Amino acid sequence: MPDKRSQSEYRVNTAGDPVILKINGYANYLNCKPVAQFFDSIVKQGKVHFVIDFSQCKAMDSTFLGIIAGLALSLLKRDPPGSLELVHLKGRNLEVVQHLGLDRIATVKEQEAHIDLKTQQILEPKPSDPSRSATTHQILEAHEALIQADERNREQFQDVIAFLKQSEVPKEKDEKDER
Repeated sequence: MPDKRSQSEYRVNTAGDPVILKINGYANYLNCKPVAQFFDSIVKQGKVHFVIDFSQCKAMDSTFLGIIAGLALSLLKRDPPGSLELVHLKGRNLEVVQHLGLDRIATVKEQEAHIDLKTQQILEPKPSDPSRSATTHQILEAHEALIQADERNREQFQDVIAFLKQSEVPKEKDEKDER
């Protein structure tokens, strides 16, 4: 029986400004690879304003949040800086975002009226990549981004990072395996 935590859907609207990503279900290492690939490709296209809608997000893990942290940090380094808004965050999801310090590098809003997903697409893994799970390298980068976002996260994630660094295959080999 499939793990219900991997059964999520990410919908995006890239037609306007900002780019919108809406999470339906669980956002975690089991299903976040298409999100990381999407952010990488859309930033390369020059988009710098993003909104992530959590209204239908049941829960998220540190890998997904690290991907968000990485995006926020890269947007802040641009000249002029880009922006990331996290909207419809409530309850445990809001607590986790605040605990990890993501509210310091992204704007957190409880409500947001301009979410429009009329022209949308569903993020899927690339055709050459049947897996939706993050690779060891992506999980490592995500956790390192959480520490860059807030140094207080180092204590919480230092063992995870040490383990991932020990078990990581060389990046070149990992990328070849993805193709």
